[in-house]
Amino acid sequence: MLAAFSYLLFGQPNYPQPIAHTDKLGHLLGFAALAMMLHLAFDWPRWRQLLVLAGYAGLVELVQSRLPYRQADPLDFAADMTGALLFHLLLMLVVRWQSR
Repeated sequence: MLAAFSYLLFGQPNYPQPIAHTDKLGHLLGFAALAMMLHLAFDWPRWRQLLVLAGYAGLVELVQSRLPYRQADPLDFAADMTGALLFHLLLMLVVRWQSR
């Protein structure tokens, strides 16, 4: 999954973006999915999972800043972390609901 996301995030985009900033939704949903996969794959504390995802999100923006056909955007990082945080918030709500 990480390889697929890296391909999408580092590859040269060849698709139209009919609505401005739709890539932010992709970042949000993608990092929510990555957060879910990381949570399922490792029994790490939440803070460590978020730290790993923040590191990957930062690396993505750093690499994109060096690619001639991409650009770094702090809002992409914010969308990435929002997606990861939303996953963990939803997870906490589900766990609380199930414990009733």
